[in-house]
Amino acid sequence: TITGRGSVGDLMVKLINPAPYGHVSLPYGAWGGDTGYTPNRPHAGEDRGYSNAAPVRSRQVVSPVTGTVVSVTEGGGYNRGYGNQVIIRAGEALITLNHFRTGSIRVGYGEIHAGQPVGTMGSTGRVTGDHLHMEVIVDGRTVDPAYYYTHDLPGTNPDDGEDDMAYIANVKGGNFYLINGRTAHTLHKDSGARTSGMPIINYPDDSSVNLLRSSGVSGIGNH
Repeated sequence: TITGRGSVGDLMVKLINPAPYGHVSLPYGAWGGDTGYTPNRPHAGEDRGYSNAAPVRSRQVVSPVTGTVVSVTEGGGYNRGYGNQVIIRAGEALITLNHFRTGSIRVGYGEIHAGQPVGTMGSTGRVTGDHLHMEVIVDGRTVDPAYYYTHDLPGTNPDDGEDDMAYIANVKGGNFYLINGRTAHTLHKDSGARTSGMPIINYPDDSSVNLLRSSGVSGIGNH
């Protein structure tokens, strides 16, 4: 039974605003990239900035969806331009939240709820100032987040059947796994994983393999 705004029981199937007191500073598809460093490429996500009138409150970032945190990257490193990053899986979609201020991330691996505090806008990675860059990835490609403020995320309807989202799991030691629905296949070459066209999710240690097993993914061995 669908109850409330875009929810199925406790599962939000529509995105909510990840920066309730901020504003959209650059929409998906705008030319110029989120920092202007890629002028010949359309913007792959949605940027939200803060308000000078309320610089502390408007920098706060919450989870835009109920789902599972599958990756947390901290430490202020470059991280392929994304800086400090949280990735959430909801149905067949991956939602990435990027550029957090170092030390501000308040979530870890596991369940997360829509509206739950995640961290503070920052300027880690490839940026020119504090902001949030959010990407929504479906079938290995970024899509316009704005669409999912009013439409269900794919795979979040319990009548849709088994989740068949495909992505690459990068586990400690250079082991790559192709995760497709509930089956995992070992990929022996880094280059093959990175040129697959699918999102790569980083799992930092061996316990992450057990996390994948506990989530129902089969076929992962010790490599």
